[in-house]
Amino acid sequence: MHATKTQIFTAVFLAAAAVNAQSASDSAAPPTGTGGISPCIIGCVQPAATANGCDFTDPKCVCASAQFQADARKCLEDTCTPEEVTTALGLQQAQCAGST
Repeated sequence: MHATKTQIFTAVFLAAAAVNAQSASDSAAPPTGTGGISPCIIGCVQPAATANGCDFTDPKCVCASAQFQADARKCLEDTCTPEEVTTALGLQQAQCAGST
């Protein structure tokens, strides 16, 4: 079973939000590049969420927003490596399965 491209980017966004929240409470390194989430992935999902009226930590919004997912997908495909896109897919599956 393959996740849709829309679902891929939702998970990336949610995983980046989790890393962001953890970093804020731990006062460790910034979320970029932590928790296995590359700066490229975070650099795509954060602005896509903001541009589409979603809070970075709101899974219902980002899992339901087709425009967020399209915007994040375009950025990921244009700027990130194939491995990062694959990582995004795995994160999506883990984060949005219970939100849809």
